[in-house]
Amino acid sequence: MHWIALQALPEPVGLAEGEVANTLVGLPDPVAALGWWALQYTPKVALLGDVVLLEVSASERLWGGRAALLRHIYTSNKPVALVKYARGTTSLIAIGRLLAGQSVHTEPDQLPLAVLLAARPHVDTLARLGCSCWGQLRALPRGGVTRRFGADLLDALDQAYGDKPNVYP
Repeated sequence: MHWIALQALPEPVGLAEGEVANTLVGLPDPVAALGWWALQYTPKVALLGDVVLLEVSASERLWGGRAALLRHIYTSNKPVALVKYARGTTSLIAIGRLLAGQSVHTEPDQLPLAVLLAARPHVDTLARLGCSCWGQLRALPRGGVTRRFGADLLDALDQAYGDKPNVYP
């Protein structure tokens, strides 16, 4: 699978003087507008908070391959806002890279725990245990993690690595 996470930038960044950017200001739901825009590339679009997720592996052939599809998404037919994006083999890896500002070459094991939504309530405790990234959490004994933090944390980690399915409405 190939996931892309998109997030509208809150304000125009890096514009030259006098340059105007299309923005989502004034729209009732900017995330929904970005989601509707994304539907032209794949029917598999999900909204998760302020992030729009696209699962594009089934649409790649229609667009002439992965590189062509990515070129269309990132360069042609711009959305109504400036967006930042990240990619990954699972939706949680794509979201993690997006929120961490990491590139597609960053290994999931190196992503900070704060970008795994299920880990956010436990980040301080895990940091005191010496855990600051996904790989360190994954290396801990599963039984102990479940007893201390609950099964939801390990379920989210398993979904992030593709060991369990992650389903979106």
